[in-house]
Amino acid sequence: MPELPDITVYVEHLARRAVGVRLVGIRLASPFALRSTGQTGVLVGYASLVQPQGGETATDVSSSRQATRPPGEAGRQVRGSDVAPLDGLLAGLRLALFGQRASAQAAATLASVENWPAVAELAHCHHVSGLLLQGLRTQPRLLAASDVEPELLGWRKRDVRNCARQFNVLRQALDCFDEQGVRCLVLKGLPLAARLYGHPFARRSVDVDLLVDGGSFATCRRMLLNAGFRLREEFPETPARRRWDAKTNKTQTFLAGGVAVELHWRLLANPGYIDTAFGPLYERRSSAAIGTVQLPTLGAVDEFLYLICHGAGHSWLRLKWLCDVALLCDAMAEDQFARVAKRCRAARIEAVLESTLGACREAFGVQGPAEYGTSRRAAAVVRSLPPVWRAARMPPFWRKVPLRLALKPTVRFAWHEFLRALTKPEDWRRVALPDALFFLYFPLRPVLLLADGLAMAWSRWPFPWARVAGWPRALEAALLLCIARLLVKRVPLRYWRAWLTTADVASVAEEGAAQARLVRARTVARTVRSVARRTPFKAVCLPQAIAAQWMLRRRGAASRLWFGVRRPAGAGDDNAGRLEYHAWLTVGGKCVLGGGEIPSYATMPPIDAAPGRSAP
Repeated sequence: MPELPDITVYVEHLARRAVGVRLVGIRLASPFALRSTGQTGVLVGYASLVQPQGGETATDVSSSRQATRPPGEAGRQVRGSDVAPLDGLLAGLRLALFGQRASAQAAATLASVENWPAVAELAHCHHVSGLLLQGLRTQPRLLAASDVEPELLGWRKRDVRNCARQFNVLRQALDCFDEQGVRCLVLKGLPLAARLYGHPFARRSVDVDLLVDGGSFATCRRMLLNAGFRLREEFPETPARRRWDAKTNKTQTFLAGGVAVELHWRLLANPGYIDTAFGPLYERRSSAAIGTVQLPTLGAVDEFLYLICHGAGHSWLRLKWLCDVALLCDAMAEDQFARVAKRCRAARIEAVLESTLGACREAFGVQGPAEYGTSRRAAAVVRSLPPVWRAARMPPFWRKVPLRLALKPTVRFAWHEFLRALTKPEDWRRVALPDALFFLYFPLRPVLLLADGLAMAWSRWPFPWARVAGWPRALEAALLLCIARLLVKRVPLRYWRAWLTTADVASVAEEGAAQARLVRARTVARTVRSVARRTPFKAVCLPQAIAAQWMLRRRGAASRLWFGVRRPAGAGDDNAGRLEYHAWLTVGGKCVLGGGEIPSYATMPPIDAAPGRSAP
């Protein structure tokens, strides 16, 4: 904040609120102090004149700050009824899944939503745009007021086209297997949507999942390749890599017509969840009809167990998966649920079932059987889900793995998770080692994870400097911004004002500097502005101008730091004494940093000017 404020304005400001009022207490809301550079020093804090018990009139000086709060910040406080985008999305999905049975609270929650574009974007990330549109159509007035129907319809049309392509590719793959008499099962996707929602294109489907017997996987792979499917090469194949992938993974991906087909040789990536031998699964199969095509799928109990294990293994990243499970829970008969519970107890995945039921209660209000409560481990998993849903991305590794291990605390499950973490196919793609040195991938994994973390940090704050304008200059700007912010915020001006005494007579005489010096100054200013946008603290105009001046001084360029003050536009009686301050930097008489509405500010004397000397 610039120095040398207009003391008269502050005196008038305090007099209008304090004269005639008994002062019974002062509260300093901020340690910031405004100081003049003359003989007198003025300390002005945000003071609250506390109202006495006797009912005497009192005024809170901080009310002027509240009255002049930015529109967005004020809106966040005034609109107390506004709900988060995730709450609005869950309310819309509740109406889509359960219709008239949904509570009136869902409609009331949707009526309080203000940020509808964020709700629509979140629905697209969770692959439930069609379901949200279906839920909003139960409230015609709300749908018309939200103004998101065109956006949801656009995503819905794209989802339908993708599902149609997937259905054609699915029929092609099944025909290929039927000709050779190969047994397979279609997992989730289109058959599940047709059975739960009455239409295979009701919600977005990403790919086609086919489960085959592990012994016939090589044959199925050759058949798909001969039928025109293209193998997505996730890594250069060698015998050792192929064996390790078969031990720790579950699928191989093929491409056809822009559609991904995942061929499973195992139902789940970690076989420690449940016994997933293909033979018993195929014997308990059921079928789903899409038009005249009958698709073989998992039986009701097997499908429910697969969905809850799949969702728990991926931290329920997509609300689409939870919508499917919620409908299955709601429609499942008591005898079926008893068989599910018996299978869960036999496989020791009661925590997976309890966390799934807890997530359904948390998101959609589906109660499930009363005898299945939520254990402490399952409750910890349920508490971790809302941040995952809001961000629509997987939780960090150090949070995801402990929760996953808590759901299935067995040696076999933990050992398989350990093997999966030792090395990944992306490591083989980045570093090519011969099979004789395959064991070196294990110590190489932490190194690659560290490299990925540094690369992510480099792409974000505080190291985006390869994109800014050269990382050494950006590193210098970041360091000087931190120092300038610390000085302005915490250190009295008298200790560091000498560092700003560059606007002397010699510097002013150099206002006709060469064009090359001006270009260099503007480059420095761009770097400071770019780094200031990525700092974790608020680096406003004054720290930016100080940092840029220090950088220019190191490069032999003279610069001048200016301060200005003005009254806010449209200031009424309540905030007539409030001032707005600004700092900017000039080189050669031209502003290089902090430009904009400079003419509207009244220029104050430079910091190094003698008392009584006016600014030119």
